[in-house]
Amino acid sequence: MTSSYGVGGWSMLYYMTSSYEVSGWSTLYYMTSSYDVGGWSTLYYMTSSYDVGGWSTLYYMTSSYDVGGWSTLYYMTSSYGVGGCYDVGGWSTLYYMTSSYEVSGWSTLYYMTSSYGVGGWSTLYYMTSSYGVGGWSTLYYMTSSYEVGGWSTLYYMTSSYGVGGWSTLYYMTSSYDVGGWSNLYYMTSSYDVGGWSTLY
Repeated sequence: MTSSYGVGGWSMLYYMTSSYEVSGWSTLYYMTSSYDVGGWSTLYYMTSSYDVGGWSTLYYMTSSYDVGGWSTLYYMTSSYGVGGCYDVGGWSTLYYMTSSYEVSGWSTLYYMTSSYGVGGWSTLYYMTSSYGVGGWSTLYYMTSSYEVGGWSTLYYMTSSYGVGGWSTLYYMTSSYDVGGWSNLYYMTSSYDVGGWSTLY
């Protein structure tokens, strides 16, 4: 089913299909609605499939307001592969969200994923925000993983200001090997035009 309304109106699309694979099934739900001129658009996308001895589910939703507005994207997917969503008897989950304000606005991105490996797990956090002309941008990146009998953590942050501005980069990672660990700290900051730069 689909219905549409022209300029200054709206349109909605519903699409559903389901199929049966080998010893499994898959179902797809797709819905989008948009309000173009000075309006908004929202997209919902969900699909789930059943593979050999497992399953996966995908949720996808985005809404945007273009002119002087905003857009937000939510993306979540979880998969269950052969014996687990993590590769061997585990699982993984992905959360993805971004929102942006285009004209003289801002954008923020949140990204998180966690997975379970062989006897361990890993988690990833990712956030970035930017402001366009004469603005700023900040990036936060953190990931931690659990290896066999150990773990490692990574922190990464960078912020930059464009013309006549500044940028700062923080990078730290620590890892735990078999019966030990190591830490790395890395930081650099620079001021380009007639400015300065410092490296640690």
